[in-house]
This record gives sequence, structure tokens and C-alpha cells, in this order.
Amino acid sequence: MASTTRLADSVPSDVLALCEDFARAGLCAYLCGGTARDLLLGIAPSDFDVAVAAPPTRVADVVGEKARSGYVREPDPRAERLGTTRLRHDRRVVEVTSFRAEGAYSDARHPDDVRFVTDIALDASRRDFTLNAIYIDPLTDQVVDPVEGCRDLVTRRLRVIGEAPARLEEDPLRVLRALRFTSTHDCVPDAACHAAILGAASRVASVSKPRVRDELEKTITGRGRGRALGLLVSTGVAAVTIDGLAELAEVPQPPEYHPEGDVLRHTALVLACLEEPVDPRLAWAAVFHDIGKRDTLEFAEDRIRFHGHDRISAARAHAWLSAHGVRRAFANDVTAIIEEHIRIAAVPGFRAARRARFLLDPLFPLHLAFHRADCLASHGKLDIHLALLELREALPPEKPAPLLSGKDLVAAGFRPGPAIGVLLRALEEARFEGAVTTRSEGMDFVQDFATRHSIPCPRAPKDSVEDRERPSRLDRDQIGGADESSRVRE
Repeated sequence: MASTTRLADSVPSDVLALCEDFARAGLCAYLCGGTARDLLLGIAPSDFDVAVAAPPTRVADVVGEKARSGYVREPDPRAERLGTTRLRHDRRVVEVTSFRAEGAYSDARHPDDVRFVTDIALDASRRDFTLNAIYIDPLTDQVVDPVEGCRDLVTRRLRVIGEAPARLEEDPLRVLRALRFTSTHDCVPDAACHAAILGAASRVASVSKPRVRDELEKTITGRGRGRALGLLVSTGVAAVTIDGLAELAEVPQPPEYHPEGDVLRHTALVLACLEEPVDPRLAWAAVFHDIGKRDTLEFAEDRIRFHGHDRISAARAHAWLSAHGVRRAFANDVTAIIEEHIRIAAVPGFRAARRARFLLDPLFPLHLAFHRADCLASHGKLDIHLALLELREALPPEKPAPLLSGKDLVAAGFRPGPAIGVLLRALEEARFEGAVTTRSEGMDFVQDFATRHSIPCPRAPKDSVEDRERPSRLDRDQIGGADESSRVRE
């Protein structure tokens, strides 16, 4: 029996209603770009781009004339001058691009002028890659393919429309988009595209850092990410985007731990071994986790070593991500994954309290996932990974609430300051080791610990922790702070 599945089955009803609005106005609204690619690949699109043979003024008229879809125009004069009209329906934004021909790109980002046209072939000819020039009429399921993008989608070939060198030179962002497509669609540039990437690679330095990061992040999280990283280096794009990455190909590793070879090859394999869907924090950690090995390479008597490369790599990652506009929390997570990627092998041997802290940390699933990929990309042994899983399963699903808080200790007579943190950490360690189970035992432990480590508490609490209703005031002039030497270290 023939399949009755239609491409439009994956299109939301409000988007179909918008296309019907255009149809009632005598216009065909085509889904194009990434939307069309996803539909043809059987993927439900997350974004919807529409192309019509009408200028922005006419698009505005359509959504303003008894439109039934509920979409409204969000005025953007600059975008509309270049042929893009933004429409909104609840939380969904659809960009409607008018068929157009474009002039030169003197700013290397936007065309100097556009001319609105009605010929779909002309509109296709101004696009960058054939994979971006496929049009689908969702009301009839008709596919319009002026430059044979469907064939390239099937054969996984990346092909530039028109003269490849000129198209990539006029907008250097297209170089990064080309690399992104090799990863997200697991395709290979044809000879002309590859040569054009090589020729325009140095111009990527002019692209804004947030855009560079955005394109690279899509590249290193796509399904062809491992191979795409190699292409990033071999084309020279890495040299102007991630300093020191290309040089990792020259850094050897001890074969008994890294039979795969040099550090760059290992880095690409770690990326490839990350489980789908790839968390961007893991992907960036993979790219940077060994970037400090070039600076720490040592040919010791027993084997090749890289003392301290984890700290250097983490610092380099944090600096790069911060400079390229990521949120601080994101950069901190990537840094933490890199800092712990060597030490995680020792976690099973930690004291119970320290081990529990690591296993119950919110980042532990990412630490574990990265360790797995790191091992698969080198020696292939997963014994520590399995041991960590067993240890985590033996713990409660969530970290238990603390027995005492800082307010409890202040009310007991301790001065606010670093000593409070020292006491609370020591208490939690004792709790994980089974030495303390109740709040009253916790306060007894804290008092004893403070006495043994010379942490001053000028008065003892009058009531038990359970009976105390409100904290007492402290005489700050009489209470001293904890000396740094009193901190407990593993």
C-alpha cells in the first residue's frame, strides 16, 4: 500500500494557516532553507522560514487583511528593506523572505541593495548552498528544486551555488556555515567548495566572536562533529578561531594510554564518542580539554607526561568562551568538566564524604559522560566508569538537606566568616562517614571540631539546636575569625 504521509504532516497548524492566508491572496508561500531540509529528511522542524514572490509591503498587507492565521507583523524597517518580514503568532516567529536578487556585499555581511523578483530560480541563485535552495509548498506537497539541492541532500554533498570563491568571499560567515553543514548533515564539500573554504578561511577573522561561537557550537554538536573538527583544522579556519587547536596534531601521546595517536586525533575522537544528543558543554570541554598538552609536554624517563595540562586547558577554555559571549555559568561548567577529567579516575578511592560530594554534584552526569567519551577515544577501558555508576546508584537520589545551617552556627556563637564554611564542610563529611546523624549530634561535633582546630566560639548556646527559636546577637568585637590554616583539606 502506498504511504499517505505528507510533508505537511510535520508542519504546525498555525504555519499551514499562514500559508493559506497567502494562498487566498493569490500567492504561494513556500517553506524553504532549513525548514525544507528537515522536512525532506523526516525531521520535525524547530524553525519555519517562508519565501513568497511578493515584496515586504505586500506581505504586510496579507497578514493585515482578514488574516485567519493569527500572525501579526513585527515591524523591522532594516530587515524589511532587505526583504525579510517578521511575523509572530504566540511564541512562534516566522520569517517571510521575499523572492529577491542581491547586489554586492561591501560590508561582508549584508547585500548593499536588493531587487524583489517573482522568479523562484532567481531567488534560488542568490542563496549560498544548494541545500538551502529547496522550496516546498506545504499545501500541495510540491517540491521545487531549481539547483538540484535534493540530489545533494541524498548524496551528502555540499555544493555552493554559482562561483564558489566569490560566494564565500562576499560573506565570510558562509565559511563557518559550510563547516557546520558538514557536521549537522554529515556531508562532504565538493572540490569547488573545499577550495573556496581554503581560500576564504583567513577572512573568518572578521566575523564577530558571538557568531563564530554560535556556528562552531552547531558544528561540534552535529552528528559529523569529529570529522568536521578535522576539516576545521585542515582548511585553516581553526587557526583564526581557536588558537592552539591545529598545533595539537604535532603533540604525541604515550601509546600505552593513547594508541589512537596525537592529541588532535584524540580530541576529534572524544567529540565523536559523545552520546547523542550532545550537550554543548560536553562538546566545548572535548575541544579544549587537552589544549594545554602542547605547553606541558614532557618526555620523562618512564613515558610522555603532561603535568598540569588540565588546569591550563580549563583556563584557556574559560577565557575563550568568555571572550566569545557565553554565559558565566556555562563557561564555569565547561571549566569544571575539564578540571576534573583527570581526577575523576581517583574518585572511587576518595574518602566516603569527599566521594559522596563528587557523586551528588549536579554536574556529575556530565563528568561521567565526558569520562566515558575520553576513555572510548583512547584506551577503551570503562572499568572506572562502571565503578562510578555503581557508587552513585548506592547513594540517595538527591543530596540530603544539611543538618545545620550557617544561621544555626551564628546563633550558637560563631562569628560569620570563612570559619562557618569550614565547620559545615567538616560536619557534612562526618555525616557521610556515619559519625553524625542528628542535629544535636551535629552541634556537638561542631563544638568539638572548633575546639580542636582553635576556631573561637566565645559562648555556648543556652538551648539545644532543636529548641532555639531565634538567633542571638553576636558581639563582633569579641569573636575572632577562623585562620586560613584551620581549613580542612583532602
